[in-house]
Amino acid sequence: MHERTFELVPLIYHVSPTDSFKVERIEGVAAIFGPSSSETSGIVASIAESVEVPHLTAFWERESTGGEGKPTQMTLNMYPDNEVLSRAYAELLIDYTWKSYTIIYENDDGLIRLKDVLQIHDPQSPPVTVRQLEDGPDYRPLLKEIQSSGESHIILDVSPDKIVTLLRQAAEVKMMEEYQSYIITSLETHTLDYEELKFMRANITAMRMIDPTSFEVMNAINDWEQGERQHRRNFHITPEKVLTETALYHDSVRLFATAVQELESAEDADKIEAKKMNCKHPTPWEQGSQLVNYMRLKADKGISGEILFNEQGKRSHFHLEITELSKEGFKKIGTWDPVHGVNYTRTLGEAYDQIVESLQNKTFIVASRIGAPFLMWREVENGVIYEGNHQWEGFSMDLIDAISKILHFHYRFELVPDGKYGSYNKVTKQWDGLVKHLLDRKADLAICDLTITYERRTAVDFTMPFMTLVNLCLIFDAFLILNMTGISILFSKPVKQPPDLFSFLSPLSVEVWVFMLAAYLGVSVMLFVLARIAPDDWEASHPCNQEAEELENIWNMHNCIWLTMGSIMGQGCDILPKGLSTRIITGMWWFFALIMLASYTANLAAFLTMERMDATIDNAEDLAKQSRIKYGAVKGGSTMKFFQDSNFSTYQRMWATMESTRPSVFTTSNDEGRERVAKSKRQYAFLMESTSLEYITERSCDLTQIGGLLDSKGYGIALPLNSPYRTAISGAVLKLQEEGKLSTLKEKWWKGGKCRDESSSGGGDDAAELGIANVGGVFLVLGFGCLSALIVAIIEFLWNVKKVAVEEKLTPWEALKAELLFAVNISIVTKPVHNRLSESESSKSTRRSQRFGSETRSTLRDNQSQNCFTQKKIKIGFYEEKLENFCGVGKSRSAAMKFYRHFIVFVLFCIIEVKSQPKRVVTVGGIFHGDDDISQIAFKHAIERINSRSTLYQIVPMMFNISRTDSFKAQTIVCQLASEGVDVIFGPSSVETSGIVASIAEKFEIPHIIFHWKTKPLYWEKSVEHTMTLNLYPDSNALAEAYGNVLSGYSWKSYTIVYENKESLIRLKDVLQVHDSSSLKIEIRKLDDRYGSILKEIRARGDVNIVLDIGPDKIVPFLTEAASVKMLGDYNNYFITNLDTHTLDISQVQNRTANITCIRLVDINSDELINALRVWRQREYNFNMDEKQVPHEAALVHDAVQLYFNGLQSIGHNYRFQKTTHNCSEPRSGSKSNFGFQLINFLKNQEFDGATGKVVFNNILPNKGGRTEFRIEILEMVKDKFISIGHWDTTEKVVVNRIEEELDMQRTEAMHNKTFKIISKWGEPFLMPAEAPDGTILEGNARFKGYVPRLIKELQKNMGFKFVLEVVPDGEYGSLNKETKKWNGLVKHLLDRKADLAVADLTITYERKTAVDFTMPFMGLGIGILFVKPAKKETNLFSFLDPFDINVWKFTGAAYLSVSVLIFILSRINRDDWEPAHPCMQEPEEVESIWNILNCVWLAMGSIMGQGCDILPKGSTTRIVTGMWYFFALIMLASYTANLAAFLTMDRMDKTIGSAEDLAKQVKIKYGAVKGGSTMRFFQESNFSTYQRMWAAMETNGDDSHTTSNQEGVARVLKDREKYAFMMESVPMQYAINKECDLKQVGELLDSKGYGIALPMDSPWRKAFSEQILALSEKGVLDQLKREFWKKKNDCGETKTKDELGIENVGGVFYVLAYGCLIAFIVALAEFLWNVEKIAVQEKITPWDALKSELAFVLKFFITTKPVRSKSSELISGKSSPPRSLKTRSRYGSESRSLKNKSTRSLIYDDSNSKSLLNLN
Repeated sequence: MHERTFELVPLIYHVSPTDSFKVERIEGVAAIFGPSSSETSGIVASIAESVEVPHLTAFWERESTGGEGKPTQMTLNMYPDNEVLSRAYAELLIDYTWKSYTIIYENDDGLIRLKDVLQIHDPQSPPVTVRQLEDGPDYRPLLKEIQSSGESHIILDVSPDKIVTLLRQAAEVKMMEEYQSYIITSLETHTLDYEELKFMRANITAMRMIDPTSFEVMNAINDWEQGERQHRRNFHITPEKVLTETALYHDSVRLFATAVQELESAEDADKIEAKKMNCKHPTPWEQGSQLVNYMRLKADKGISGEILFNEQGKRSHFHLEITELSKEGFKKIGTWDPVHGVNYTRTLGEAYDQIVESLQNKTFIVASRIGAPFLMWREVENGVIYEGNHQWEGFSMDLIDAISKILHFHYRFELVPDGKYGSYNKVTKQWDGLVKHLLDRKADLAICDLTITYERRTAVDFTMPFMTLVNLCLIFDAFLILNMTGISILFSKPVKQPPDLFSFLSPLSVEVWVFMLAAYLGVSVMLFVLARIAPDDWEASHPCNQEAEELENIWNMHNCIWLTMGSIMGQGCDILPKGLSTRIITGMWWFFALIMLASYTANLAAFLTMERMDATIDNAEDLAKQSRIKYGAVKGGSTMKFFQDSNFSTYQRMWATMESTRPSVFTTSNDEGRERVAKSKRQYAFLMESTSLEYITERSCDLTQIGGLLDSKGYGIALPLNSPYRTAISGAVLKLQEEGKLSTLKEKWWKGGKCRDESSSGGGDDAAELGIANVGGVFLVLGFGCLSALIVAIIEFLWNVKKVAVEEKLTPWEALKAELLFAVNISIVTKPVHNRLSESESSKSTRRSQRFGSETRSTLRDNQSQNCFTQKKIKIGFYEEKLENFCGVGKSRSAAMKFYRHFIVFVLFCIIEVKSQPKRVVTVGGIFHGDDDISQIAFKHAIERINSRSTLYQIVPMMFNISRTDSFKAQTIVCQLASEGVDVIFGPSSVETSGIVASIAEKFEIPHIIFHWKTKPLYWEKSVEHTMTLNLYPDSNALAEAYGNVLSGYSWKSYTIVYENKESLIRLKDVLQVHDSSSLKIEIRKLDDRYGSILKEIRARGDVNIVLDIGPDKIVPFLTEAASVKMLGDYNNYFITNLDTHTLDISQVQNRTANITCIRLVDINSDELINALRVWRQREYNFNMDEKQVPHEAALVHDAVQLYFNGLQSIGHNYRFQKTTHNCSEPRSGSKSNFGFQLINFLKNQEFDGATGKVVFNNILPNKGGRTEFRIEILEMVKDKFISIGHWDTTEKVVVNRIEEELDMQRTEAMHNKTFKIISKWGEPFLMPAEAPDGTILEGNARFKGYVPRLIKELQKNMGFKFVLEVVPDGEYGSLNKETKKWNGLVKHLLDRKADLAVADLTITYERKTAVDFTMPFMGLGIGILFVKPAKKETNLFSFLDPFDINVWKFTGAAYLSVSVLIFILSRINRDDWEPAHPCMQEPEEVESIWNILNCVWLAMGSIMGQGCDILPKGSTTRIVTGMWYFFALIMLASYTANLAAFLTMDRMDKTIGSAEDLAKQVKIKYGAVKGGSTMRFFQESNFSTYQRMWAAMETNGDDSHTTSNQEGVARVLKDREKYAFMMESVPMQYAINKECDLKQVGELLDSKGYGIALPMDSPWRKAFSEQILALSEKGVLDQLKREFWKKKNDCGETKTKDELGIENVGGVFYVLAYGCLIAFIVALAEFLWNVEKIAVQEKITPWDALKSELAFVLKFFITTKPVRSKSSELISGKSSPPRSLKTRSRYGSESRSLKNKSTRSLIYDDSNSKSLLNLN
């Protein structure tokens, strides 16, 4: 190996960025470096490829769009490959985790550079905004617009010379604050002068290829400086100012030199010598390809980093430095390369330290609002006026002060002017309050009781929360969330009412008391009247008087009132009636008294219970259910927003109530809300954050918190979005939390209220005993009664004194004194009887009666036009004649003759001119591509047609075919045309080849007409404009606007752009800019050879709308592939941007029902096109194309030729035609076209109607020469053909011709023959298997029955479609798996396009609505709780025994017997209970006690039964026992009554659950829902605390809580009885309840929703089905269907409507009564037989005779007297003692009783017949 020396000799040429003609003249070199523009490098690359000379460039270039072009093997581009560079920008953006950003680009190439940035956008994130930089120099309007949108992330893709200017203006509009972040894509950013921007606080990030600190850069700069000094030129540059292009050219020269050196050093290598090139006859240079291959394969390193090329000669591997602007300039913070991606060299600690350092001595403006205890005005002390921050005090001030001491910054507090927290107005789309202050950059921080909400979080940023009520431990955004709060209810404490002395009257109303009094008096009078009638109540006045002349009735009015009073008071009476009628009325009164007394007792207990209960509100549910108490919140606050946005039914009702209440229930602040609560007297409740509520209740003792928290949230410090200080301030808050200072601050400002001791004093009055204030009224009544009794006693006493005075013949004073002395002598218990006893006794025979009554009363929204010839000038040849205005009205005859004369002269002159002048020959050139035959046909025949019609010109065409990328051949052809003196050049139709043609045409001023899409050059300048080029293709900007306008007319919520090449992004730039960024989601995908994979990806994402920008040759294959993957169905929409889509035969694509829209430039109704086609068919063999198949380029070629001819015909006669030749080798020596410049300018101002519609050009820069005014038709494919549905033009924009009714009609027609695939799921009564009567196997739709098949058939009747019904395999409704992001069930079937409709009990939910579409609901429903009815206890005839257990009954019976025996024993001992046997005996020989065991038992029985007894003991000891027995009986009777009522009540109460709250509060009963169903999702996503607890409980129980279907849930409820509850929709639940008698619904519905028919998103059939459902609903068909399937299947036998007691409940009492009667009968029978035996002995007759005699008497019911059977001797002798009679009571009620109370018998003698009668009493 040997080394050779060589020297590189540079030949430097300066060319314009667009002068491709000049660059092709460079010859005789070993390598070509440059040029650095896409417009000029193409020809150089083409020439280098032809002569095989190495070509090295260093600029960003687009990819080739030509279909035939192959990569140039001789060109190497040192600039990073655009694909890889675009990926670098995208990966940097991904690493920054920007959710939203705005792209500002200067020219169309910016979109291509950022294509990967556009594609990485997450559809779930806020949309990206794309804005094009307008022509400067004032960019402030655009920046202000971006600022008003609130965007703080900006990607800047502009030329380096505009970066500083734009950032300077951004600073002027406050867009360079610390909250803005910029990524600048230019690799030259670091070289600019940022001196004035160094101290701006915005974060500016850029990338660079050059490392200024590297040895290679230093060494290269040193070489440059030394080389310049050798040429005596002063040169100096710093490493930071080295341009990327400079470095790349340095590396390219160095790389070439290395290649030359290495190749020459090789053995047997020839010396590399440059060869002179001949462009006219190019011959390859063999050594050139060797050099290029070496450079392509060699990995080298230069000052631009690692150099490595791929097979296409593109630099695919390189390194970039990520830099950030600081005070010292751009500092390196990381690197990027294609292998490792982003790699930061700056640590997180360094970044944090940098942020903290930037905070040093910075003064923050802190916005806040007045609200205790967060911020309050400081009280003035000693007349001192505070200023600045000293004006306020509070928690917020102390917290910011503590943070400032940690981070060492200063702060200045400012109050927000409107005093609001910050809410978003959806109408004005503006924020207010603190949030607006931050958005307007008027503050750096905002602190108060500002709640962190989702809506606010989208506008501003928050630190970690600083306020806590519930200590949680959650990790969020790298910070520890320790502080949460929530919404609660502020309400007044119940005001304790002063006790009412007469509250014991409350259980009964005034009316009841009045009626009771009336009944009391009425019954008393009635008893008095009946007693006067009943004979049994008339008795002898004294039992000793055997021959009484008169009978006495003790039932005077006094005693009647006494009896009724004792009964109603539950105390009984010592006298009772004997007559049947009086006993009946007494019994009824006892029954009435029993019921009223029990009712009074029960209701008094209820009143006392309710009085201790707070009967107002306990929670939000109570508030929502009532309307008396109003409630509200702070207007515009987070609490109001919580209710406004809530999906929970209770909160929705509360929001509707608040919103509709007038006057307004909203307040401007918490303080106003507190005052309103305090003043409203429990008529207003205030909803507010619990933290502020705690502060208020600490200081206002009459206010309290109601219920728990309605949600959980936190207070945080707000900052502008993406503030760099959030991390530092959050860290400071965390530090204060860990040190306990936050708790100290809260303790300082919250505690210390006057209510602390009061609130902490435990105990309540829930079980408080009654005080004297509650029952004092009873004592007053008792006192009043006693006083009344005393007054009556005094009156009676005085009346008695008067009687005594009369009877004893004493003076009244003497009688008073005697009676008074006797009354006060309490030791005397006897009183002497006065003399006039008989008189006094007789006076008592006076009887009086008085009737009493009571009286009740009651009280009670067309044009005219005129045709005229206008003045014109007609020019043909050199003749010009003016035609005067001639309207035919008011003109003279001479004027008309003059017109005709001029016209005849004009015609004759034209004939002479034509015959005298030969045709002028005009040469035109046409450059076409080999694959475009139709355009060549159009060109050729357009010229032939013109030649046949023209009498002045003969156009001679010269046509050439070239490759779409062969610019060298294009240059050769153009030079050939120029040398032959061509007058105009048409074509070529590619960006790669037309540039060189335009450049040469510009040099020689040859008109150049093109007809292809072309964007504005990257280096466009007025000085380099191609003024000789005219493009008939629609202007790229205008066409982009047309695409955007058409798409914006669709209601697409999302779509995917599929593009073929990078120029597609330029064509669709307006599509990217015009969409509503708040609602539209756009995905961008580049087309590759794998059509199916792209389509499957789009389908998996659920997108059905596609914008297709690909070549016409790929459209049909793409649609064919779409059909194969089921992406060409009813629900898919395609918008194809290619202007030739209408020419394709899309009908060959099978299974195509998608909506396909495209646009057409060709005017198929144009006369030009129709006539041209006629010629084409005549001249071309086998040419059958019609107007609708003409490609737009062919039509443009035709219009281009016609345009040229129009210009030639108009101004050609003004110039002498002289053939001018041009020499490309010596352009300066050649002459220019004699009238080319004038012709092209004339054409730019022309307007004519051609085959592509109106042709008009723009003469205003930068679109000068562009066709900005045109019209395109909007087409839609209907039945295999495209029909016009509208058009677009620059004036009217989109105009739709087709009305909505036509579209509906088309869809209706399409539906008649369509077969819908309908999916459903099993579930009664919606879908059930049908059974054939004969047992045959059913097929098809006959397999099913139920509501769903019937509904489908009803729809089918009116819509005429066919259907196939299937069942979803997995049996699921449809839920989204958040881990796999996949749907299942019915929804998945629709998304996979396996079904057209899903008809089932499928609930319409928000989540499902994002995946599929729904018709209007066909059935309304809500979520309810299914539970089993409580098991009904078996009826027990002896249930009346239940209140006491068996032991109590035993002990009660024992007590009953024991007390009876004790009374019997004590009465035997106590002398007061022994009395004379007969009251008539003054000196009895023996005394008698009535208290035998029978009477003792009778007394105890009457007392325990609550009816008293007609005999009572007189002894002190017996009375004590009797009194104790009374007390025992009272307590036991009350206990029995109360417990029996409780038992009856509990039997009628549902002792399980009554609502969702009950379920949530207990753990015994499990509950669940259908797994994956909408009900489960409802609980899973609910924000309501009760439902959150329920979901947590279901989660804890796992799958054991949930079921796979409703049927399983119903079965489980029945099986587990009262241990499981099932949450399900109300519709199937009602069906289950109707079917199963043991089931019931618990509580109210938890929400409100509906069942709808699901369809794929954007289905064209949704509207038709919704309309039919509405029609069925209005006709009542839906109600009829529901009644048919939901009717009750079982008779549950529930006929009782009330809870009355049945015979099965009280039958035992009847048994006891019957048993008692039986015992009484047996006892009576025993007594009867015993009496028969005694009679037989006494009468000395046989027992049989005695039995017959007594039995015969008993059967004679009409006999009421009975003879006494006794020995006559004994009866006549008179030896017998006076008969013993039962002791009777006196007329005062103590001894007027019959003999039935004594066991002895009394004999009464009848003197008339001397027969003894036995009077059994």
